[in-house]
Amino acid sequence: MSTPGAEQAGTYRVPLQFRTGGPFSSGWWTKLTVAERKFTEWLGAYGCSLDHVTLQLVEEHSDGQETVLKTWTKELGEVLGVA
Repeated sequence: MSTPGAEQAGTYRVPLQFRTGGPFSSGWWTKLTVAERKFTEWLGAYGCSLDHVTLQLVEEHSDGQETVLKTWTKELGEVLGVA
């Protein structure tokens, strides 16, 4: 998804929701490569062991808009955008 050495401006958020409509935790990073690494780490730590987990990589824009870059669910696996 990212080009090595080419960081994009913005804030990247990785929300981890434990069940549909349930509690979630999020982390924020300024570098896409770091956020992608956290997405992968959290997927390994929580995705395979818990049912109904949803994990996303979201870009937050300065105008308040968000773009979901990728989503992971146990049912669909990793997909680009919103699952």
